[in-house]
Amino acid sequence: CVPTRHEFPEGFPLTLTEALTAHTPILASDHPVFTRVLNDGEGLKYFPAGNAPALAGLISRLIEEPTSYELLSRRTTEAFDKLQCPIRFHEIVERWLPR
Repeated sequence: CVPTRHEFPEGFPLTLTEALTAHTPILASDHPVFTRVLNDGEGLKYFPAGNAPALAGLISRLIEEPTSYELLSRRTTEAFDKLQCPIRFHEIVERWLPR
């Protein structure tokens, strides 16, 4: 669960990457840093920042509906893939070195 509020400056927390890697669904606030990168339903569900009842509702739904949890868990790979850099460090070095 990542309940960041909009007024908090935020990078992209490592917690999100770690959860996706472990195929653990995420409940996150709709902070602009998150919503720019990840889509609701792809391994995570968003709730309005600062809205504790909405967060509680998501938690209850995932507890009461194991199939919803399973579906989110299966889709964590899609979200994780969006976070991956398409170029590896050694490729940058190889391009930079004179031939």
